[in-house]
Amino acid sequence: MIKRLLTPKQVAEIDGVGMTTVYRRLSLGEYDGVKDGRQTKITEESVARRRESLPKAEYGLRKGHFGLPSKAEAASA
Repeated sequence: MIKRLLTPKQVAEIDGVGMTTVYRRLSLGEYDGVKDGRQTKITEESVARRRESLPKAEYGLRKGHFGLPSKAEAASA
């Protein structure tokens, strides 16, 4: 099976992060990287795996900042 390999620049564009973040994630093992001569390549599969491992975002009513009641709660009190 042939795996698609991406450059760190491509991964940075896909994930919307900078190059430093891409290399840090590589060093932490969050991406699978290989060397092709002098070039570093990252497997597309490892980028997808990292994305799938992220927690789902939760949305709802926001309760005020720093434990303080929201303006609506303060006005009704």
